[in-house]
Amino acid sequence: MLHRAGSSGSASRRFVISHVAPAAQERAGAEGRAHPDRFAGFAILPTADPQAAAELERAATQVGLVGALVNSTLGSNGAFLYFTRNIWVTISQLFSLPPVMCTVRVGRVLFSVDYPFGSRAAGRALLDALPLGPDEVAKIAGGNAERLLGLKPTAA
Repeated sequence: MLHRAGSSGSASRRFVISHVAPAAQERAGAEGRAHPDRFAGFAILPTADPQAAAELERAATQVGLVGALVNSTLGSNGAFLYFTRNIWVTISQLFSLPPVMCTVRVGRVLFSVDYPFGSRAAGRALLDALPLGPDEVAKIAGGNAERLLGLKPTAA
């Protein structure tokens, strides 16, 4: 995921949109097509650039990626409605209840640990502390990712 604050017309941002992001999308898409049972890709985008939406559309419809990783705020211009319908939330390194509980639906939360930067024990502790039923925790722990990425559940 590429995100950089600053002026939307910067030369570096234009270069990312026109060269870096499309090349990364193509590489991720190729790996996913070569190994569909193992990989599903997410687009990388300079999210502050208005042209990022067009690159996401291309990555999802032409390259075959399943979405984008976004590390950004949503603003207050109607983006929340879009968020509720199209965005999935990962808890990577946000191992406290508020980020998880502020999401719109449990069915849109993905468990992840940014290992080696994040603690697997802290991630597990968060799963154990969630004030949710076992079925909802199972969705966050892996069921949602299986559904989103089209993965087959693994045997226990």
